[in-house]
Amino acid sequence: MDGNRFDTLTRALTASRRSTLTSLLGGAFGLLLTARFSGQALADCKKVNQKCDKNKDCCDGAKCQDGKCKCKSGFDNCGGKCFTLDSDESNCGACNVACAGGETCCSGSCADFADDPGSCGACGVACAAGQSCCGGICVALASDRFNCGACGVICELGKRCQDGVCARVLVQGCIDVNATLCGDECVLLQSNRQHCGACGHECAAGTRCCSGACISVDADESNCGSCGNACAEFAHCCDGACSFLDEIDNCGGCGKFCPSGAVGCNEGVCCFPGELPKRAPDCGEVGCCHTEPFRPCNDCTTCYSCTAAEACCNDVCLDVQSDRANCGRCGRTCDSTSICSSGTCVSCPPGRIVCGNVCCFP
Repeated sequence: MDGNRFDTLTRALTASRRSTLTSLLGGAFGLLLTARFSGQALADCKKVNQKCDKNKDCCDGAKCQDGKCKCKSGFDNCGGKCFTLDSDESNCGACNVACAGGETCCSGSCADFADDPGSCGACGVACAAGQSCCGGICVALASDRFNCGACGVICELGKRCQDGVCARVLVQGCIDVNATLCGDECVLLQSNRQHCGACGHECAAGTRCCSGACISVDADESNCGSCGNACAEFAHCCDGACSFLDEIDNCGGCGKFCPSGAVGCNEGVCCFPGELPKRAPDCGEVGCCHTEPFRPCNDCTTCYSCTAAEACCNDVCLDVQSDRANCGRCGRTCDSTSICSSGTCVSCPPGRIVCGNVCCFP
């Protein structure tokens, strides 16, 4: 092989190696960029009013509705994201109102469980009249031996707390025949949270002493909201109030909220405008909402006349799959540029108008 041919072959091999190396480096860099932007895309979420295709496109607390992210029921829009202002420590009661360290957001107000008499030890646990909150427990400063006159002031042995002052015990006994002497303090074991049922048996935070037992008055049907307040038969205790689970805020279960726009609850089903037909005599207990397989409509003779694709709207069975005035449910009207298709309002393409329930050229 002569020298010229050898030099030509060497240059060709060198160029080939450079080309291969460049391709490899370019491919690796492209993969890095793809991974970076893919990760960024996964980390991003659609804010309120931004376009979306499905619920998981939207940020937490939001759902995809009519092609845009909207806050779910019970959530409020704060800077494009959805928060529960009743319980969010960063947006308590209003957007950007942050609770201080150690505070908790209770029903839209910041509370310190250690000393807040309205939320002592837990949200909504209010101290009774004449009591103060000391370390998350409601106490009577006028008589509590461990918090006498002020939180943390402990009366020494041989003394009791009288009118907020530690005083020496002169008589080892209780004048009240219903009281029990626990240490040097006369207490009613039936209602004392520090000595509930027995001396030294203290009720946990969020409970009260009712008839000598520690009870959560938020959920106990026999002591709902307060000791001795019993709910009626078939009623349930929901957050300290008796409910028959037929309310918008407790529809079929405690804390089950109906969506915005609902006007009632029947047999655990949320009802919307137009879905409450007149109940004729002797029809019996029948459901009211179009979400059930059969809907009552008109009188007893047509109680189950609506088909599965229809809804009973103002005593008339309508096809909510294609009715522009009742699209998807009773009362939902499509605008003048949309038709009703499969229960959803769909806009006509540009240059076309609505003709009945189809899009046509003008």
